[in-house]
Amino acid sequence: MIKYYQIQKINSSDYNYAVISKDWHRIDDYIIEVSDELKKKTFKGSVLFDCLLSNGNSNRFLEAYFDGYSFDFNSFREINKIDNSISKSLDEIYKKNLDWIEFNNILSHSQKFLLKKKLTKSPKKIIKRKMQLA
Repeated sequence: MIKYYQIQKINSSDYNYAVISKDWHRIDDYIIEVSDELKKKTFKGSVLFDCLLSNGNSNRFLEAYFDGYSFDFNSFREINKIDNSISKSLDEIYKKNLDWIEFNNILSHSQKFLLKKKLTKSPKKIIKRKMQLA
């Protein structure tokens, strides 16, 4: 069976786990499998869903409460802003798995290009120039 997601342990005061989309499938296509995996981990708490490859940048992040057995479907809500350290760690996972982006059926060619460019760019070096007096 193909897994459409990856569960990632994250260090955050808000979330212990992130569920990362690996392709265009929607959360409801694999929510039962995610529940089963979290049950085995005996986890209870809030989970972050990164739906970048199924939703694009709009509605990218969702959160939901897992009660140890299943998700409370009334707890699902969109998250507009997440901690920068979480965002960077999730971007690193996509960076290591650029094929997830390349073979995605939802994102346009330009979206794929921009996303891969964002993920693979190196940090800008700041060059200080001496000002010359005229």
